[in-house]
Amino acid sequence: MSVYVTTTERGRAWALVLAALLVLALFVAMLALLPLAALVLLAGTAVSGAALLFQRATAARPSARPARPVPDAPAGPLLVVVDADGEAVSARAVSVAGQSEHTLALTRDGYVLLDADGRVIHAL
Repeated sequence: MSVYVTTTERGRAWALVLAALLVLALFVAMLALLPLAALVLLAGTAVSGAALLFQRATAARPSARPARPVPDAPAGPLLVVVDADGEAVSARAVSVAGQSEHTLALTRDGYVLLDADGRVIHAL
């Protein structure tokens, strides 16, 4: 008795062989690339661990720069000054040597000289 194989069955057989070869090729590629991905992950972990250790080592070491001295006198009172544009600006009174009826104050734009009423006489 003879068995007849149609072209459709041959096509299915070849498709099955090609699918098996594709799965095998993907499996081999995965085996080749998986160790590479593991090495990259391991290297990244080692670099981040070394950076963390370096950061802790430098934080534990005392600074070469001396600490800023704390001023003995507290900062002057906070004043509200109206500048030439009519804008209210906060300022700190600055103590200067000598006596004067004028007050020297420091604003965000620089120093200003105030009269007894708190008006700006001169901006430096």
